[in-house]
Amino acid sequence: MNIIDRKSQIYKIKVSDLLVTFLVKRQFSQHVLKKQKYVNNVIINYYVIFLIYLKIFENLIFFIYLCQNMKRIEAIVHTERVLELNEALKKIGLSGCTIVDGKGRGKGEKPEVQSGRGTAKYTSEYSARANLATVVDDSEVDKVVKTILDTVSTGSRGDGKIFISTVAEAIDIGSQKRGNGALK
Repeated sequence: MNIIDRKSQIYKIKVSDLLVTFLVKRQFSQHVLKKQKYVNNVIINYYVIFLIYLKIFENLIFFIYLCQNMKRIEAIVHTERVLELNEALKKIGLSGCTIVDGKGRGKGEKPEVQSGRGTAKYTSEYSARANLATVVDDSEVDKVVKTILDTVSTGSRGDGKIFISTVAEAIDIGSQKRGNGALK
């Protein structure tokens, strides 16, 4: 009876060990499954976010491809140089520009101006400047900027500034053409 008891006890121990092992494994596997579901959800979420960004990037590339890029070039120069600059821009084939005379205050030397009767001189607060503005195709920007620099630059302070900005859309009022067609 002792042996049978021992065998039954051994058997019971082994069954209990198996039961404990089974329960532990089951809880562990449920934990792993829950974690796996979480990981799968996170992966799916990241995949969806990736697809959204991919679609946005694709649309952006498509828009850039379809968009005809134009640039607005605005040059502020000495008024005395406007005629030279206009002739140089005509020579390179620039179709049109707008020139506005104005006064400016900047880093250059201030002009000395005589009073109404010419008896007194004073330093003016403003310098005479011309503002030249044009819109060109993206491929012509370097050519126009180089022409402006070669024509009006003396190498001293106060020669002026050139500003370049992107133009989203251009429309010719008379022909109602859009984009680069409006520039011709």
